[in-house]
Amino acid sequence: ALRSLHNIVSRFARIVGLDKTDIPLAVYKGSFGEKFFIHSKVIASTLWTLAKKTYNLTDRDLQRHHKYTSHSLRAGAAVILHAAGINAIQIKFLLRWRSDSFFLYLRNVAHLSEQQNRAIDQLALATQSEVTAARAASQLIPNLV
Repeated sequence: ALRSLHNIVSRFARIVGLDKTDIPLAVYKGSFGEKFFIHSKVIASTLWTLAKKTYNLTDRDLQRHHKYTSHSLRAGAAVILHAAGINAIQIKFLLRWRSDSFFLYLRNVAHLSEQQNRAIDQLALATQSEVTAARAASQLIPNLV
């Protein structure tokens, strides 16, 4: 995250200058040197271009499905952060979610499955040790009476 922030600030300083505090950080330079703000339509257009090249889609295919938007990045980022162990409050803050609706996008990625399996194994071990301790205690009680 720090490397990404550094890259964003460095690009902003190069394109706009650090003294311009009234301009958002999300800018890029066009092919003719003009400055543009990064916004949802730019992100969607970039995703559409990548999807076309990756999946060999036509413009008609993309218009029919409308699956590639800036929202895709937020949902994907929520999954990645959650899999990395970031808690819900941090995800809401980092990705500016107003509600807990990002939970709808969480997927059963391998990392999350491994965490769930470890938790179940730990619970099973704890339960077995509690049963063993209870049996030992019950055997001691008759001897004390």
